[in-house]
Amino acid sequence: MKCLMVVLVINLVIFLYLMYAHNLFSVDQYVLSADGASHYHREDAQHLVLAREVTVVIREFEDFENRVHETVNSFKLISPYMTVIVISDNIPYPPLKLNFSQTVHFVNLQLQPMLTNPTDVIKRLIVTPYTLFVPDGTNITRSKHLLHAVKNMKTRKFIKALAIPVGYEKLNCPGMDVHLRSWSVDFTNFVGGEGMCDYVQGNHALLMLTHDLFELTSPFERPLYVSLYMQLTLRRWKTGVFSGNVFMPTTIFKDFRSEWKHKHMEELRLENTMRKFEIKKVSYDKQKEFYYGCTKDTERCFGTVINDMPDFLYRGKWTPPCCLEAIRETARHVFNMLNKCSARYWLEGGSLLGAVRHKDIIPWDYDVDIGVYKEDLDKCDQFVTLTKRNSFTDEAGFHWEKATEGEFFRVHYSTVNRNHVDIFPFYPKSGIMTKRTWLKTHRQDTEFPENYLKPLTKVEFIGMNVSAPNNIRQFLEYKFGKGVIETPRFPNSEIVVGG
Repeated sequence: MKCLMVVLVINLVIFLYLMYAHNLFSVDQYVLSADGASHYHREDAQHLVLAREVTVVIREFEDFENRVHETVNSFKLISPYMTVIVISDNIPYPPLKLNFSQTVHFVNLQLQPMLTNPTDVIKRLIVTPYTLFVPDGTNITRSKHLLHAVKNMKTRKFIKALAIPVGYEKLNCPGMDVHLRSWSVDFTNFVGGEGMCDYVQGNHALLMLTHDLFELTSPFERPLYVSLYMQLTLRRWKTGVFSGNVFMPTTIFKDFRSEWKHKHMEELRLENTMRKFEIKKVSYDKQKEFYYGCTKDTERCFGTVINDMPDFLYRGKWTPPCCLEAIRETARHVFNMLNKCSARYWLEGGSLLGAVRHKDIIPWDYDVDIGVYKEDLDKCDQFVTLTKRNSFTDEAGFHWEKATEGEFFRVHYSTVNRNHVDIFPFYPKSGIMTKRTWLKTHRQDTEFPENYLKPLTKVEFIGMNVSAPNNIRQFLEYKFGKGVIETPRFPNSEIVVGG
């Protein structure tokens, strides 16, 4: 029995020694593959573990002035074996002052016909389970602090990214709602569990699982964090915030001119990214709004509408918010004109339906329809002008024209931007309101009793009180059918994507 116990102890000692030797061999092999020579020492253990766990990516920097060289050196000094990748949209000029090696790489994202796709190159370079994005001008303090952040990431099961402060700046955690159907992003004061963020504000690095990073559609789009957080939010992935002191910042720009140029470039990149992701409106706490779609000087965001079915609706989206705003401005202009010349008018069809449901345009509608007494047209200079000319542009830049589809008028946001308001002249005939042009694609386009207009009433619409038929519900159900107010319906709903 004693001999058996001795044999077991000897075998256990041999097994433990072999495991220890295997670990040393593995570490040495890892260093050889990254650096070309073995430099393993016991005190290098943290550096080696860090190099195995994390690849550093520097994406946010300016060509004209940066601290990329110092940022790379900061990480190489703390962990010589760590892989650092600098990623740019093109080859920077002036050239970066970098010493490229087996662990320091530069990747140009510009696609070139004879070269491998840059994203595939990056995927081959990142062999670690974690990827760390760091902003330009970031210095790492100690390797163990970053390892603590990695450990923190591993223990938090409900986050997909970890924001790590650069310096002592407190990070903010506003809410971010991305609505692809309405082409919009809303930032709000965050309401929810602490450390479970949609978006993080403030100077920080971002740690992600490499596998998750490459699940994203566009992982290296700039501005990097806006792009990443939008994609994370769409997947309902949350970001945690790390409280440790891991990084310190350095000053990047020498003077206010460089700082101004950087901010201007960021604004341009943000606009390009929003357009690429088909985001046309960004709001902040419902107080500030920025539009990235069409303007008076550009074409509207969709083409000719066929069979009352805009292309965006076919794709499962609603009317682009910039187009809705253009239609609102045009409609307000028309209402003010009609009020000024005392013409009797009323909201028609889907526009009246939108007023009742939303006090606004229906989210997927693409114009505003107005009815007007034909006999009142002579009261308004604009209609008098259109009897002499087919079209004209007024002093405010709105373009008036006779419609080509029949006897009615159309007012465009501008000569270039064709978002519009349609004005239909009606006249009474034996107590029935009728007109000469009927649109087959508009199921609500029908005659109706004149008593709905005697008297006219008011309804709230796009921030104004505008004229409408009396007994609005009855009028709408006469046009559309019973229960139309409570049962929204897309045109051609059987083919609407996600409708």
